[in-house]
Amino acid sequence: MSKLAQAHMEEAQKCQKTWYEKSARQRSFEPGQKVPVMLPTSDSKLLAKWQGPFVVEKKLGPTTYKVSTPERKQSSRVLQVNLLKEWIPRVKESAEVLLIQGVKEKEETDDQYLPSSESSELDHHLGGALGTSEGGSSSGLSLGWHVSIIALYQTSLPGLHR
Repeated sequence: MSKLAQAHMEEAQKCQKTWYEKSARQRSFEPGQKVPVMLPTSDSKLLAKWQGPFVVEKKLGPTTYKVSTPERKQSSRVLQVNLLKEWIPRVKESAEVLLIQGVKEKEETDDQYLPSSESSELDHHLGGALGTSEGGSSSGLSLGWHVSIIALYQTSLPGLHR
């Protein structure tokens, strides 16, 4: 290889090493420690997922471990550290039960929105809008709708107050 190609290759390797080490973590495990293992699924050997936890039997080298996999075809496997991660057991919390009771809502009525017993110009206008001559609720509308319509008339036609 030419000197120029070797120089470029060394520079690229340094950049790749720097990039890798930004997110890489030094991991080591002790024999007897539980670890999840990235293993191929039973459906496809090309599809892998975290399985376990399994127990580390022994450390074979700086990045190689022998892991016991008793529920698999091979009872133990030699795996690189990047296929292992630290097992953190879940803390069992007591479950809290919340009971929610349905409450039927009552229609809120406020006396300030209720029509007075006296006949007024507003009642006359409402009577025309509701299909009655006296206003009121003989049109079949509930009291809530009647109150809403009165409030709407009062805001849109300010001269029609009682």
